[in-house]
Amino acid sequence: MNELPSSAIANRGFQYGTAGDAPDSVFGLTMCYADLNWTAREMMSFYDEACILRYSDTPFASVADTDIALYEWNDSSFVADTAGFKATRWELMARLSAEASVSSLRLANGSRGYTDSQGVEQVLYGFAQCTRDLNASECGRCLAFFLADIPVSLPNSTYGSAMGYSCYMACSVGEELSLTIPPEIAEPPLPSTTSYTPPGPAEAPQHCSAYRLVPWRWHEIVLGIGSALLYLHQDWEQRVVHRDIKPSNVMLDASFNAKLGDFGLARLVDHNRESHTTALAGTMGYMDPECMVTGSTSAVSDVYSFGVVALEIACGRRPIVVLQEAQEESTTMYLVQWVWELYGRGRILDAADSRLNGEFDNQEMERVMVTALWCAHPDRSMRPSIRQAVNVLRLEAPLPILPPAMPVAMFVPPVRVVLSESVDVTGSSASSGAGTARSSAVLTEASSLLR
Repeated sequence: MNELPSSAIANRGFQYGTAGDAPDSVFGLTMCYADLNWTAREMMSFYDEACILRYSDTPFASVADTDIALYEWNDSSFVADTAGFKATRWELMARLSAEASVSSLRLANGSRGYTDSQGVEQVLYGFAQCTRDLNASECGRCLAFFLADIPVSLPNSTYGSAMGYSCYMACSVGEELSLTIPPEIAEPPLPSTTSYTPPGPAEAPQHCSAYRLVPWRWHEIVLGIGSALLYLHQDWEQRVVHRDIKPSNVMLDASFNAKLGDFGLARLVDHNRESHTTALAGTMGYMDPECMVTGSTSAVSDVYSFGVVALEIACGRRPIVVLQEAQEESTTMYLVQWVWELYGRGRILDAADSRLNGEFDNQEMERVMVTALWCAHPDRSMRPSIRQAVNVLRLEAPLPILPPAMPVAMFVPPVRVVLSESVDVTGSSASSGAGTARSSAVLTEASSLLR
């Protein structure tokens, strides 16, 4: 344990290691938070304010752990406009969670302005970070867990943070959260550009030259994925909820027939029941937004993911992309929202993959994209079953008529039991409370959350 802090400083703020031989091996991790100044420290103690130190007698790397949650807030300063603040906080932290999960450093920061009920312009700053042993999917899962908890676990104070074993997020009204990122580990800036270059469609064709040689087969690929999902949801003896539909889990054979793979997160459910789980599962960008808030997955969640994948295939763009425009701050493009805006203006075919050079059947392309938007409808009750979606793709049913503007869904997050702590403006502890359901996690694993 004495070696971990110094090793983390030498290793750019992060270190995971082991010591001893089985069965007496010890596994340890140290990571420093980028929104606090840790670079001036040569050593860190168990109660260092800027870092997390964790150890266990079992391996824990690469898997997000959400068994414990620690919340802090400023209990001497609260916002006046709670509705505007909550909406802005959700939008900002959802965006930063998505950006952090795809960042090589597993962190992101940014800001969002809003006008409070008194007409005063406010700026909300935010920050999200995961331990760097996590892949994008696990980082996104961890941050989504806290994103769902924040509305019920943090009061409407001008500063608040949520911290766990594997990830951390914070937000502040009016005061910027500065980052401490040494130059040698900072990511290179995105090239300044005023146009967006799509990163590619489904992952298999994206990285090979076959994409340029294949005619327009994406309609059949989308239909193949939908048919596979139809079998899982309705045609097998038990319903299978996949819970992680994304391009990397779609396999194409030599004839470009699509098959679903990787059932590691799948659940078997009786046909007359739905799957309701308390553990988040899926990949950021493809996960039903309501799942991130309620923790409940079902066949309807799979339909949402299918819609996002279908849009990605048709448009040649990732579901979430960070864009950098000349002399401007980076912005985030959400594929579903962007295509829906074009649909509302009667220009949905403008979203088609530009590399196809217009060499596609307009009716098929429109059918794929409108059906995909239907599947990715923000309101679960308005989504089709997978059979209804497949019938539209097979020209056996008419195209649905969607609202010209993308609707906003309303759903209530569940109440969770958490550890919480309020802090005054100087950072000293003012009050605290512990939930018994999660405080026991501290006893079962020798881990320390330090800040």
